[in-house]
Amino acid sequence: MSLDFENQVALDLMQVLLGSISANVRGVSFEYEKGRVLIHYLLAEDSFEDRDEAMDMLAEFEALQTKPFDIECRVAVSSEVLPNGVGSLKGRPIYARKETKE
Repeated sequence: MSLDFENQVALDLMQVLLGSISANVRGVSFEYEKGRVLIHYLLAEDSFEDRDEAMDMLAEFEALQTKPFDIECRVAVSSEVLPNGVGSLKGRPIYARKETKE
């Protein structure tokens, strides 16, 4: 993935996430794998509303693209402490909520 393409993906994701992230969302990141963009959506607790929001975000993200490519959104649920903070997210982080280690 070229840096220009990666930066465009990052900007598009930031745009579609504006105003849609609930307190339950721990992080959003993306990576490019085998010709497709994988969006990782990490939740603290499983929630139908947040999963639905992730799918809405995916649809809005796809609508912004000027060239066709494969896109997949993977939603994970975990309340475990991220050992490396934002560095624990897969790929390029777009959003990470502030968390304290307990």
